[in-house]
Amino acid sequence: MPTTLPPNFSAGRFRSLTGLSEKALRLYADHAVLTPSAIDPVNGYRSYAPDLIVDGITLDLLRRAKIPLDDLRPDSRFRFDEHRGNLAIRRAMEDFYLDVAERVATTDPDGLEASVHDADPAHWIGCEIPFGISSDSNELTETFTALAVDLPNLDRVFVDALRAEGIELLPESWTTSVSTVVSRMRLAHRVTGPASPDALRRVGDVVAPLLDAAARVTSGTLPTRQELVYSLPHATATDDTGLDDSTLSYLANIAFAHRIATGHVHALSDVARRRAFSVSMFDSSTSAEDVFDLVPHSAPPQPARDA
Repeated sequence: MPTTLPPNFSAGRFRSLTGLSEKALRLYADHAVLTPSAIDPVNGYRSYAPDLIVDGITLDLLRRAKIPLDDLRPDSRFRFDEHRGNLAIRRAMEDFYLDVAERVATTDPDGLEASVHDADPAHWIGCEIPFGISSDSNELTETFTALAVDLPNLDRVFVDALRAEGIELLPESWTTSVSTVVSRMRLAHRVTGPASPDALRRVGDVVAPLLDAAARVTSGTLPTRQELVYSLPHATATDDTGLDDSTLSYLANIAFAHRIATGHVHALSDVARRRAFSVSMFDSSTSAEDVFDLVPHSAPPQPARDA
């Protein structure tokens, strides 16, 4: 004797039983997260089998835990240990930025110690990578996690390619943002002199498999300049170097903006270079600092030259 299956729930009844909204049900159907058991061919009404109630309630709970949509698909939604790990990372990042925000908001940037040094022209070769910062905490976590792995690997290949071309590297490297139509991060290495276009092309061919089509290898020369570096007064430093470093970066930007506003200095760029006195930015034996490049008092403003 055939078993009679229980009737499906209407979409409205299913929403009432699971806590999911109409918007959520449509979104989950569009992304194959939760597919209706049947759709009426005449009126388009959706219905859901009773055995989907567990999935529906589970999805509602995961939504409340702010699990990303991509992690709600059937093959990944039940990886609870993985969800907990990702949530822990996001919460740690949120706590960190809250701590930085508190220190920035309650610290006088005029209390920073500033040093200015004259600097000679500096030739560099860099790799520019499209780089956008999302306001979404999930995407932000994924971006920085990927960068922590990808950038050091890219830099190793980049350095090896430069050396293979006989390009002499000096112990100075930096990262900085580049304002173009697409936001870019430049990973630059100081070199003894300009490289030929053919050499740059060959280096680009080596690093291309690690980059997308919008990335590029470029070069340029920082002109004669003054380098401005800020530091925290020793009394304000804590035993949390990561917190101190990030706080200093934001406070330095504020202090730099104030200095520009007075009209006493002209800047080669409105953004700092994150510099390390090492062939690689990712050398764990060296520390990095934010450097603001200023036009010398005796010279008119001039931009840094890119090739």
